[in-house]
Amino acid sequence: MRKLLKTNLKVAIAKAVGLTHNIPLELWEALNVVGRRALGIDLSKWAPDWVNPQIRVDFAIMRTSWGLNTDKKYINHSNRLMENTDIWGAYHYYSTAVPWKKQVDLFLELVLNNPTGLKYDMVFWDFEAGYNELTTPRSANEFAEAIRYLRMENIPLVGGYTGNNNYSVYLESVLSEDWLNNVPWWLPWPGDSIKNPFSIEINEQPQMGNWRGRWPNRRLVKLKRPLGAWDFWQYSWHGDPVKLGIKDKLQVDMNVYNGSVFDLRKRVKKDPDIPKPPPPTDCDDYYAEAHLEGRGTAFDEVFRFLETKR
Repeated sequence: MRKLLKTNLKVAIAKAVGLTHNIPLELWEALNVVGRRALGIDLSKWAPDWVNPQIRVDFAIMRTSWGLNTDKKYINHSNRLMENTDIWGAYHYYSTAVPWKKQVDLFLELVLNNPTGLKYDMVFWDFEAGYNELTTPRSANEFAEAIRYLRMENIPLVGGYTGNNNYSVYLESVLSEDWLNNVPWWLPWPGDSIKNPFSIEINEQPQMGNWRGRWPNRRLVKLKRPLGAWDFWQYSWHGDPVKLGIKDKLQVDMNVYNGSVFDLRKRVKKDPDIPKPPPPTDCDDYYAEAHLEGRGTAFDEVFRFLETKR
């Protein structure tokens, strides 16, 4: 009973201080412990610039290219990634109008030979229906070939981005379940339904439905993946551009990684040899276990942060 009351109190406190993507920098720093999930943004030419963010961004994923075109903000955003975060991602928007191999070659040229000196930790092949004529089995086979080709390079994480409907209709019907489960996926939420990324349960499954209000009659589609086997979720498109430092933009896509900052850094080989830190010593056994398993940490840290402000 005591633990339940304690948890409910922390949930109430977290809601009271607005535990969303608008977390103040000081509070965000207090949350930056081993059990908190890593949070990030993605950006392209539609984000004119990214300067002086007021809140912490653990990782950022920038568009380098689409079809056979280089993103207009490629150089600018490359510099901003190095200035504002230290886990760097890139994505390419796949086009059915031009050969996939030429697109991969362009993507790799931009990723591996960035003139700013940026070395990407993770790359994603963006597989969407917009501006495309997806077909089966061609589109699925081209997706698989692109992933295979990208994996030949020394890039720590090679993944795919797609909506669950595209996954279900075009990829799942052609590619084997085992192969698909071996791809790190970056997936969108339906609509803007998730305001608090720390509230996502470990075993929740992403599902695609009324994404951004565009398709009100679309059925919900869940992925056939093992419980907890999700990687990145684009959980909101209403990030505060002022606090995030994105100039002249109305909203920003927000992302969450299914693991802590430490876990992500280790996965992309930023800190391969750093031992995992122990949980805080002032929490009881229940919350110590939660820290080690990545559960409950956010509320614990909010509670502790507010205690220091009394």
